[in-house]
Amino acid sequence: MNASVSQRLSILAVDDEPLILINTAAVLEDMGHQVFEAQSGPEALELARKNPDLDLLITDQSMPSMSGMELIDCMAKEWPGLPVILATGYSQIPDGAQQG
Repeated sequence: MNASVSQRLSILAVDDEPLILINTAAVLEDMGHQVFEAQSGPEALELARKNPDLDLLITDQSMPSMSGMELIDCMAKEWPGLPVILATGYSQIPDGAQQG
């Protein structure tokens, strides 16, 4: 199923679970978006610095070495206003996360 989009977005997808990351990227690419994949917060920051024209960050919350919220905080300093999707399998939303 290949859905077309009116605007091709540049998306950074971050998840330490390879299968989830691969599937997330595949769905987004099938929709016509460009996807950069990272398996950790530090790797995501490195990719973002090499590709600074990002339109969206999608990140897992629970990851080793840097949580999704920590990554979001770091990204906000260099890319203020970058839209973010924080994905988690946990029922509790992390303190400081904006809902909307």
